[in-house]
Amino acid sequence: MRKKSGLALAMALLMLLCLALPAPAERPRSPAKPGKQRLRALLIGCDYFVSQPDPWPAAENNLRLLADTLQTDNRHYSLIRSISGTISTVDAFRDAVRSAFSGARAEDVSLLYISTHGIFDEGASNLSAALLLSDGLREERLSVTALETILDEIPGKKLVILDACNSGAFIGKGLSGGAAQTPFCGPDYKILCSAGGSEASWYYRNSADSSVNSASYFATVLADGLGRKGDHGADANQDGRITLSEIYAYVYDNYAA
Repeated sequence: MRKKSGLALAMALLMLLCLALPAPAERPRSPAKPGKQRLRALLIGCDYFVSQPDPWPAAENNLRLLADTLQTDNRHYSLIRSISGTISTVDAFRDAVRSAFSGARAEDVSLLYISTHGIFDEGASNLSAALLLSDGLREERLSVTALETILDEIPGKKLVILDACNSGAFIGKGLSGGAAQTPFCGPDYKILCSAGGSEASWYYRNSADSSVNSASYFATVLADGLGRKGDHGADANQDGRITLSEIYAYVYDNYAA
């Protein structure tokens, strides 16, 4: 992420779907009945880095925004787990995913949100893009292929929200030179990114709101559209359901520079 005083357009989208914190933090729910769809969420944030500036407490606050917002979903998540500042290796990331989504079934929905720095060299293959995993002492890159391989293990629908610079490269979107390949194309994947492959993603610092004094513009607008403040601004037709097309339109209108 990068700091900027104004808004910047940075949005990429694939497919349609209805739609912190000391680490680890978890909000338990009552178990789902047999055969009933279960929704679970894993929210991961990195605020301290070896090779990049530290956006703290932006990622931590992003997790809080998303966790609070998911609490308002009337379908009820059976698990909302937030991990802030402790995931620094691909192995640790894999273990966190397996633990959070253990027992997932074909009818279930597993939501993964990541707030971190994104890395991509303009002109390179989009498969060279990566998300940085870091705790400030160690740092590893989570590649496009590694993320897809890890998530392929999880049955059911995977809703993945990437809040990072150049995150659109993970789905071959927003690239000035086009995409070499388009990962995550299977019917089980629904991907929402905060930036195109050739774009930055921005966060702000706000002393006026002590509850969220630093966060990404994307996470804030996304959370507001989904009802963090109670008005569900993205529900354009007021039918009580916010589709991904509705949240796309809301974020586009409210996140664009």
